[in-house]
Amino acid sequence: MGEQRTESPLILLGRRWVVANYPYNSTHLLKSLDWLDRLAPDASDAVRLATLTHDMERAFGGPDAIAIKLNDRAYEEAHSNRSAKIVGEWLRANGAQEDLANGVEALIRVHEWGGSPDANLVQAADSLSFLETNVDLMLGFARTGKYPKPEVGLKFDTMYDRIQLPAARELAHPMWEQAKLRLMGSDPRVSTGVRPLYLRPESLDALLSLLREHGPDARLLAGGTDLLVRLRKGFEWPSVIVDVKRVAELRADVAEIDGCIRVGARTVMTDVIEDRRIRQHFPALVDAARTVGSVQIRNRATVVGNLCNASPAADTAPVLLAYGASLNLVSAGGTRQMPLDNFFAGPGRTALASGELVASIDLPLPVTRTGGAFGRLTRRHGVDLAIVCVCCVVRESGEARFAFGAVGPRPFVVTSRLDAPIDDVCAHARPISDVRASSDYRLAMLPVLTRRALRDAVGRMREASEGA
Repeated sequence: MGEQRTESPLILLGRRWVVANYPYNSTHLLKSLDWLDRLAPDASDAVRLATLTHDMERAFGGPDAIAIKLNDRAYEEAHSNRSAKIVGEWLRANGAQEDLANGVEALIRVHEWGGSPDANLVQAADSLSFLETNVDLMLGFARTGKYPKPEVGLKFDTMYDRIQLPAARELAHPMWEQAKLRLMGSDPRVSTGVRPLYLRPESLDALLSLLREHGPDARLLAGGTDLLVRLRKGFEWPSVIVDVKRVAELRADVAEIDGCIRVGARTVMTDVIEDRRIRQHFPALVDAARTVGSVQIRNRATVVGNLCNASPAADTAPVLLAYGASLNLVSAGGTRQMPLDNFFAGPGRTALASGELVASIDLPLPVTRTGGAFGRLTRRHGVDLAIVCVCCVVRESGEARFAFGAVGPRPFVVTSRLDAPIDDVCAHARPISDVRASSDYRLAMLPVLTRRALRDAVGRMREASEGA
């Protein structure tokens, strides 16, 4: 993976059009595009636009508006054709080439069923988002008695069966499985009577052996600040939990090794904040670590765990990207090093191979004067996930590295110059709308935070020069 692809102007405009005109269901369309990124990150603009806008006829009334009838072929055809017409008109009005507009229209006309490889991608992304965004709604109907549980269970089965593409079914299966478990009871321990097997190896060899034995059914436990929450809420219920806290080879300290500062797999946020070398050379990392949860959380949460969750809004991820961090990975087959920018594959997904884990993080010590700054925006002061987070690291050479979180399917970095237009740097962002903020608000705030981070980073570099 290289740097985040730049969205075309039409995609960016399309996001705004969807949010402005279809606010009550824009989440489904925006999430469809997120799922497409996981299925086919290099999909064409025609596929991306069709995925983003396929339901837009429902946003516009009029004498030709169509009443929704689920699982009705005649309705699906009328809905698809009307959406294609509305989207095609919008594309042409906004300067789209005729072949692009025609291609998008053709894909929307068959988005309910697929047919061609591109149409199958649109259908799969739509179906994945439909399942994801309707699980909580259906469970609410079951709780209130609007629908009986067996009927809701059948609806979940229908949503899952609608997904045809094998890769998409693989992504959907955990969601479908969890939805059925949650329908049976809010706590999977109650509904299944099965508790995860808890294992606590005391050596790296034993740990790797357990990972090889249990494969994807195993979850690693270090600080547990995310895993335990997911367990309580029933979002995740692995068959095996492997506690790594007694594995001595996985270090719990900060060390200087071969021109790098190395942060061990078991090193917690508090230790990073208090380390003299990190405070001197990587102050933005200290700033970011201080924003993670409460004091109690920071005493438990590990930096490596914050990365391995692969949350697009992870606070330490943009900082480590901007500082050029790399990861030391280990498995039964040996060790390898991976640039952090290659690690994030999407929301909740990493490039770790089966049976592989992150042993440590390496931060290269700067050889010239640098300055770094971190900034984030949240809904409220105190403990909250970021709406936008930004880190900027500048060097005497004029290079500026900008890294971003919560404005795309994964944290990403943009290498630029001190004098580069901020709008060009921010053009790489692809935010979604969710319960914390709309994509428009994120796009509006992003250049503001980016300018502040650049200003503060330059100020820190000047302070370093004056103090030399």
